[in-house]
Amino acid sequence: MAVTIAYISATAIHFLLNNFFTFLGSVVEYKRRIIGYLFTAGCNFIIAFLVSNLLFKYVIDNVLIVNIISVSSTTLFGFLVLSKIVYKIL
Repeated sequence: MAVTIAYISATAIHFLLNNFFTFLGSVVEYKRRIIGYLFTAGCNFIIAFLVSNLLFKYVIDNVLIVNIISVSSTTLFGFLVLSKIVYKIL
């Protein structure tokens, strides 16, 4: 239960900080940005799940390296989607 609350809180804070500080968002596009952000978060979850499971099962048996690759791939995907589609600034 604590992990779920922490994850939801972190996701909400991440959205707010990205929207108002990193990408200097406005309230006008708030609904579209929330939908895009939730889509990106869902895709990141799926990517992390697939990359972690496939790498660990077929390629690497080191959990640390698998997690580093998984986090790196979701970070890159998340930044590209948020900056080019959700916030459209790059």
